[in-house]
Amino acid sequence: MLIAAPHLAAESRTCAPLQGPRDWSVSFTVKGPAADGEVSPADGRRVGDIRQTVDVWMGRHGLTHLRYEVLVVVSELVTNAVKHAAGPGCGSVSVTQRFAGGLLRTEVRDTGSEQPRMQSPAPDCESGRGLSIVSALTEELGGRWGFDQTSRTTWCEIPANPQVATITVS
Repeated sequence: MLIAAPHLAAESRTCAPLQGPRDWSVSFTVKGPAADGEVSPADGRRVGDIRQTVDVWMGRHGLTHLRYEVLVVVSELVTNAVKHAAGPGCGSVSVTQRFAGGLLRTEVRDTGSEQPRMQSPAPDCESGRGLSIVSALTEELGGRWGFDQTSRTTWCEIPANPQVATITVS
C-alpha cells in the first residue's frame, strides 16, 4: 500500500511502500529554520501533512485507539527533525512507520549534524519539551523510544494494545 502525504510538493517527496502492506515511508526536503530559529511556514505545513497521513494510515489499520498519542509523538519528532535538519540552506527528513508483531514503530530521520537530546527548559520557555513529551507518552503506553547513535534517526515503539496504568484519585 502506498500512502502519500497530500500536500507535499511532488518534487520534494519520495513515498514508497516498504516490506509489507503495513509499512509506509515518506521523505521530503526542508528549507530549514528561519533566522529566528522558527520553522518556516512551508516546512510547518509539512508537519501537518505527515500528521494527516499518519492519521489516515492508522485508521486503515485499526489503530485509531492510539490516534491521539501517536499523532502527538509524530508531530514532536517531525517538528524536531524539520527544525534541525539543516542549518542555512536545506536538508531532508524521512518518516517511516511499521506495524508488525503487535508494535507500532515510528522512525524519523533528518540530515542534521547533532544527535537529539532531552532538554530541561525553564518554565517560561516556549520550546525544548518535545522529547520529554515523546518519552512520557511512550512510557505511559508501555513503549520505548530512543535514537540511533550512528544516524540522525529518532524512533519510538508503542504496543498496539497498551496496558495503560490507571490512577485512582480518592
